[in-house]
Amino acid sequence: MITRGQNFKSIPLNIVGSSIFGRYPKISIEKTYNMFQSDTFMVPYAGYQIGISSSSFNNAEEGRGIFTSTKFGRIVTVMGANVYLVNIEYDQMLQKITYSQVAKIGMLQTQTGVVYISENNKPQIGISDGTAFYIYDPTLSPVFQTIPIDFVLHYARYGHEYMAVISKQ
Repeated sequence: MITRGQNFKSIPLNIVGSSIFGRYPKISIEKTYNMFQSDTFMVPYAGYQIGISSSSFNNAEEGRGIFTSTKFGRIVTVMGANVYLVNIEYDQMLQKITYSQVAKIGMLQTQTGVVYISENNKPQIGISDGTAFYIYDPTLSPVFQTIPIDFVLHYARYGHEYMAVISKQ
């Protein structure tokens, strides 16, 4: 049993309110935060659930980059030297993953380090590992192409109908 001092005072927790501060302090300055009960504690997030096991990625040791492609409706992830296209369908009513697919789409020349991933409207996915620039385009043959570069690529970003390459010597 927890004992509390004489100065302890119970205060009711008002869980009804707004997620936006009141415009006028005379009306309300309350703000409600969505909290979830977990092990008798209130936490600000629902938690995490494993959706796809590491065996789907050939037990790759290091995740290097992840990107949500709005054009393909998939997740692009780089694990070690391998590039994967991930499709996950989640059922809100059942609160579980109903379908998942991991497809290897290519390989990079490097195993470690940061990668930068972007897409354009064609749609194509551009990936840089600092040594080469890679393009995934399912309309081309092969669908994953490596473009050697003779400079250090630090960042790749979409701009109009091309991948904008920002480099630094």
